[in-house]
Amino acid sequence: PLSGFNAGGTGKKFLTNAPRVALSQAVGGAVLGVKQNIGASESAALYFYNPVQGASARHDRVVVKAYDSSNTLLNISEITNPYVLGATYPQRHNRIGVGTAQLNAMVNGDLVNPTAPVLPATTAYYNVNLQTSSSGVTSEIAQYNIVTKCPKATETYRVVWLNIMGGYDSFTFYGQNQRTATYERKTYKKQAGSFVGGVFTQALGDRQTTQFFTNIKDSYKVNSDWITETESTWLEDLFSSPDVYVVSSSLIPINVTDSSYTFKTTSRDSLFNIEITFTPNWERTRQQW
Repeated sequence: PLSGFNAGGTGKKFLTNAPRVALSQAVGGAVLGVKQNIGASESAALYFYNPVQGASARHDRVVVKAYDSSNTLLNISEITNPYVLGATYPQRHNRIGVGTAQLNAMVNGDLVNPTAPVLPATTAYYNVNLQTSSSGVTSEIAQYNIVTKCPKATETYRVVWLNIMGGYDSFTFYGQNQRTATYERKTYKKQAGSFVGGVFTQALGDRQTTQFFTNIKDSYKVNSDWITETESTWLEDLFSSPDVYVVSSSLIPINVTDSSYTFKTTSRDSLFNIEITFTPNWERTRQQW
C-alpha cells in the first residue's frame, strides 16, 4: 500500500526500509525518522513519491538543516524540486541526492536561499525533509550522522542496491575484506621440437602442453563494522536485491553470491557485524594463443 508514502504530512515516508528510530536531536522531541551514518565524502539518495495532482501538500522543496555536535543549528538550505511545476506533476517517482559528497558540491545557484556551503565544516549531523513552498512539512525526517572511520583494511566498499520499495539504499562496509581470483584454463598438447636444416631437434625450452585460454573471475568478501539489530533486519534487503552496485569512480554492477542470510539479534548475538560475498559483473581474460 502507498498510503504511507504519498502526499503530505510529517508521517509520510521516504521509499526505504532503512532503520526508523526516535530522533531526539534537534527535532523538537522524540520524532520517528530514518537515521543512518555517512562518511564525510559519500553519496546517498532519498526517493519519494510526488503527491497526486491537485494535492495541497506538495513536495516543493528539500530542506537540509545542519547541526554541530552540541545540537546547535548551523545552516538551513532549501533545494527546489523541479518535478513539481504549477498544477502538474510530470514525474511522480523522485530522487534527491542527499549525501555529504552531493551536498558539499552544491553552490548558491543550486539553492532557493543562497546559503552555501550546505554543510559547514563543523557539521556533526544533518536532517533532511520535504516541505511546501510555504514551509509546510510534507515528509518524515531523514537524519545523517557524519562519521570518521579508521578502516581496518586498506579499502572500504560502499554498496548501493535497489530496495523493495523501489528506491536505492546505500551502506558502507568498513571491516576487513578479502579478494580472491579463480582461474579457468584451457590447454592443448603440441609436438615439442622443430625441424632445423632438415634435422628434427628438441630442446628443454620447447613447450608441449600450451595454455591458450585463461579466464579470471574475481570474488570479494567484505565485512561491516558493528551494526544494530534494526540495521541487520534492513540489510537483508541488500542480499535479496536484483540490482546491486559498488561505488567507485562510477557505479560498478556486482552480483551477491551468498545463498543465505542470518538475522542477528542483540539478545542472542550481543555485538555483531555482517559479511557479504560478491563478484563483479564482468570477468577478466588473459592473452589468447
